[in-house]
Amino acid sequence: MKPWVSQHGTSHVKTFIEFYPPLTLCFAAYGFATGNREIIDIVGEDCYEDLNDTIIDIVVHFNHWDLLLQVALPSSCIPQFIKLACKHQKIDVLRTLYHRYGNDLTDSFHYYFGTLETIQFFQFETTVARPDETILRAPACTSLEIVQYLVDNNFTNLTIHQSVENEAFDVIVYLNEHDVVDSWDQSVELAAINGHSQIVQYLLAHRTEGFDDSCLVKVIKRGHLKCLQLLIEYRKHKQTQWQPPVECIVAAVQNDNDEIRVYLHNLVIWPAIYMNTVAQEGNLELLKTLHDMKYFSCTKGAMDKAAAKGYLDIVQFLYENRSEGCTECAIDSAAGNGHLDVVQFLLEHKLAKPSMYAMTWAAVGGHLYVVKYLHEVQNAPYCSDIGDRAAKVVI
Repeated sequence: MKPWVSQHGTSHVKTFIEFYPPLTLCFAAYGFATGNREIIDIVGEDCYEDLNDTIIDIVVHFNHWDLLLQVALPSSCIPQFIKLACKHQKIDVLRTLYHRYGNDLTDSFHYYFGTLETIQFFQFETTVARPDETILRAPACTSLEIVQYLVDNNFTNLTIHQSVENEAFDVIVYLNEHDVVDSWDQSVELAAINGHSQIVQYLLAHRTEGFDDSCLVKVIKRGHLKCLQLLIEYRKHKQTQWQPPVECIVAAVQNDNDEIRVYLHNLVIWPAIYMNTVAQEGNLELLKTLHDMKYFSCTKGAMDKAAAKGYLDIVQFLYENRSEGCTECAIDSAAGNGHLDVVQFLLEHKLAKPSMYAMTWAAVGGHLYVVKYLHEVQNAPYCSDIGDRAAKVVI
């Protein structure tokens, strides 16, 4: 647009937008972004209601605050304008907005993006809500200077979660020492799942809220070994007979985090679901390792789950080295997922017989070669409505 304006000037703008009205907002955005008041006047107030947060962002980016104050902005844009004014510490702009819109500023955007200067403005020059009547949010909650100011001015019931999430360690220590936080619940969990081990260590040493065991799985899925170790060591110290839930080792295997899995592996002798999950995830080398250790077990579910995912090498290893076998679910699931090689292996070695769902699920899944094998070679049973089921999927 700049080349066009440079060549034709502003005299043709009105004609252009009358010819093609959708360009009105584009010219308005260009006028605000470049500070071209002439274009803004040509566009006219009728387009102001169509202004959006994106255009407000553009105007602020080019530092044309005065233009935004000179026009009648739609109410939908005011919150974004206030937020950006707080973020950029434009106290004069905030003062003008407050005198113009009054208590509409109580949306507490100053706590989302407040600095000490903006907080003091709202405290002493306005009637908006106090910080302890709202949720204190970043960056205020990560600034020790602001937190100290709030505490010194008798603001209480501050929240801790944003400080924890943003790893504001000095703020957390200060708030704990001054006992002004409304609730520390879930603070350990929040720190752990974000990998903030220093905060986890501090909270476990200085707070009593603790954490739920379900937190461990979340930490494992995020891959934070150090935090996991701190949590487990804390729990074992408090409860000497405690053992981590089996969901922990399952999560480590499923998320392919070998560092965490090795750590958990050495804590207890895990039940059969450990090997079952390894088989389900197709990790043959780990399955062999667990088998060779002799003291780990699995169930028929190991082969069932491996077959369902088409891991023929896992199925073969379990068949050749273990005695658990499988159920008909192995064939049914393998057939339904189109794994013909697995279906053939299971049937040729007489590990199980297919139920009526094997061919039916294969048909529904569109696996013609599996259907033909089960029907022509194995004469397998099938559901009486197999044709209708398959047709519904095709449709």
